[in-house]
Amino acid sequence: MTWRYIPLRHKSALQLNSENKKQESKFAKFRKASLYCLVSIISCIIIAYLLKYFFLSFITVLSYSDFFKLKNIVINCGDKKIKDEVLLLTGLDSDQSVLKQNLKKLRTKILMHPSVVDAKLKIKLPDTLMINLKTRTPVAISSLDKLYFVDEQGHAYKRVSVLDTYDYPVITGVLGNDMEETEKRLKSATEILKKLREVAPELLSWGVSELHYVDERFVYLYLKEIRAGVRIHTPEIQEEMGKLTKAIVYLREIGLLNKVTQIIPYHTGGVAVALKEKL
Repeated sequence: MTWRYIPLRHKSALQLNSENKKQESKFAKFRKASLYCLVSIISCIIIAYLLKYFFLSFITVLSYSDFFKLKNIVINCGDKKIKDEVLLLTGLDSDQSVLKQNLKKLRTKILMHPSVVDAKLKIKLPDTLMINLKTRTPVAISSLDKLYFVDEQGHAYKRVSVLDTYDYPVITGVLGNDMEETEKRLKSATEILKKLREVAPELLSWGVSELHYVDERFVYLYLKEIRAGVRIHTPEIQEEMGKLTKAIVYLREIGLLNKVTQIIPYHTGGVAVALKEKL
């Protein structure tokens, strides 16, 4: 066996010292760069806060300026009564600044009005607030524990007050054993009233004073012109309203219209009419 010695090359002290200096130089550069980044970030944060402070201060100063005082409140709604009530709900007056208005809170206040479905608010500088309202359209009055306005979807949404003026038919007979049943019956009665108006526009001239709901198949109509109850079989609404129209025209011609107490259009032999005993 032959042994051979391979000499190992050791780094000299000068080389080691040079490498250490390079590493120290890199670390120093990294530390300097990190410090610069940290200072830059802190400076940006401080500048952002200062800008925010100056901006808010500027807005605050502007808000006290007479130039931005609230001078015009435009409420787009066809009902003047609702306009006045919404204005009271907002609590706005001419001493306030448009720049101080919280539109989200104002909208929440406006939606508390039972007749308002939706509200869109917009500030128009320098002195105007625009309010666009979407409101419910009443089609009837429902007789529940009290009298309530009913919209097109059959929802009782607002109690009738002594100050309200209206000329809508009153829906009766919808009270059920619980709230769910009452709502269902009221919605069904409203749908029947809507269908009656579609198939018989003459109802507008006759004037429906009351619709008494019996069930899904039967309702009683009470008309202003003849002051008589008309029993309608709802599955045959169109046919029966045609019969009713002819019957009213005929009774008017022979002078018995004001003597009628009840009309039943769904009678198989034609139209059944009940008259007062004393003509």
